[in-house]
Amino acid sequence: MANWFWTWGDEQHRFLTQESIPSEAPHKVLVGGNPWGRAQQRLRDEGLLDDPEYVDTPSGLRTRASRARRSILFCWQPDMVAHEETPQLLPRHVVDAARAAGSSTLFAVRMHPRSRHLVPAVEKLLSEADVSNFEVEEATSLPLSVLLPIIDILVTSYSTVAFEANQIGIPVLICDPVGAAMMRHYLREGYFMATNDQDTTATIFREGLAVQPRVPYESDDPGAHARAWNAIIDSARQAN
Repeated sequence: MANWFWTWGDEQHRFLTQESIPSEAPHKVLVGGNPWGRAQQRLRDEGLLDDPEYVDTPSGLRTRASRARRSILFCWQPDMVAHEETPQLLPRHVVDAARAAGSSTLFAVRMHPRSRHLVPAVEKLLSEADVSNFEVEEATSLPLSVLLPIIDILVTSYSTVAFEANQIGIPVLICDPVGAAMMRHYLREGYFMATNDQDTTATIFREGLAVQPRVPYESDDPGAHARAWNAIIDSARQAN
């Protein structure tokens, strides 16, 4: 186990120091914030960052998203097929909802890096299911910093991208019981919504989802990262 865990905010700190973790665990948990994200935002605000998020993608995904009535990003976990008695590449109710939403809804599927080899199979599945407006290849290969600003709803089981989306005001839909169980605290507090009903999912795809409260995931303290680095450096000096 690592000696130090650098967390972006109080929520991760709470999770890594919860009562279920033995008090004698050898790791220390620090709230250091997201200094790289803050630096990027500052450079962007000052016009000093040539940010790829403002450049359209080879397939025109940004343009396609801007022309769609609704843009959905579905981030799938590599192990989820193991939870099904009959394994499926994608949840059937999500695929059916994407088809029912029609061509005015862009359905982008981001496969986990460990599942990139399944991209052609997912494209074939969506085509055969008559989902009329989808993207898999670029949604899987492009950085999330490019994808998140152009979408309206984030759909996932339990990926941490749910928190990244939440931080910039993108509503999150948890799409299955496994994820709902893992995210139950966030569902109970109203940070995310969950359903595995096809009709409800299709309605959300067509009509959207209200912006949800912000999870305390990333610290707003500008001095957090400096204190975290100093604590690590001081500890290393004492050890030597």
